[in-house]
Amino acid sequence: MKKHILIFATLTAFIISCQKEISVENETTPTPTTDDSIYISKVIALDTSKVAPLDTVYIATYGYDNLKRVISYSYLTYNNTGIVDSAYCLLATKIYNGNDTIPYKQIAWFKETSSKWVDTSYYQYVTGTSTLIYDSTIERTIQPQSTDLFTFAEKYSRINNSLSRNIANYQNNIFTNSDVFTYNFITQNNNIVNQQDDAWGSSNSFICTYDTKSNPFSRPGTSSYLSSVFFDMKIGDTDADPTFYEQKNNVIEITNTSLPSTTHYKFDYQYNSKNYPTEIVIQDIGSSNNFNLKVNKIKLKYTN
Repeated sequence: MKKHILIFATLTAFIISCQKEISVENETTPTPTTDDSIYISKVIALDTSKVAPLDTVYIATYGYDNLKRVISYSYLTYNNTGIVDSAYCLLATKIYNGNDTIPYKQIAWFKETSSKWVDTSYYQYVTGTSTLIYDSTIERTIQPQSTDLFTFAEKYSRINNSLSRNIANYQNNIFTNSDVFTYNFITQNNNIVNQQDDAWGSSNSFICTYDTKSNPFSRPGTSSYLSSVFFDMKIGDTDADPTFYEQKNNVIEITNTSLPSTTHYKFDYQYNSKNYPTEIVIQDIGSSNNFNLKVNKIKLKYTN
């Protein structure tokens, strides 16, 4: 009970702090960082066309328990202003059963401009694995205040190298609509090197190559879609499973074709002594749609 009260108080304080647009250093207790570890604690996304502190686009942070499980995640936007802005902010807490290494529940508070809402998500996995087979999210808007409850239920079915994603949507427990998406992929060394999908009404193709170093977002609980470098580049279906940032290694080149557009990006890394990336430089090397690459450098910090 005390733990739940603390979580609620923390989340409430977070929403208030986003309203006040105070700096991240004043609203949370910083996690000690080190360059020589495997537990990611902070992701700093930069636009290097600006000078510090106006170069910061967003900062994501992770908190751990004594079993080295991710129990909290925050995402704050700066959008080249030098301070936390009111455009978007998120704080999530992850809840585990006993000593399980993967969460069965997540509570996430969101604020976007003048809107606030809370999502409570539940997860089910293939027994003894981290393979997701079902998740459901209940969304409640708290500003503007509403009594409506929206539920998004997703079921994942896998056959060999094919994934079917079935989404059913409900309002106040009444079914409203559904979608079914199909993903076909080829893997090498536990990395997706080719993916074809029909998500969200379009035909998408992804071709990827990888390094041989460790991907910090492959650890259970770290793969929040907002932490993915692909989120700000609008490439990849970053709220789906599978997703590129959950692969064993780090992507070094990706080509995404979603007709009539093609995006083509290259990623250059620096690593720590544990072979985990500490810096990612992102380059557009041949996109056809003149996409404005807002984030072109990612800095990663770690904790013991």
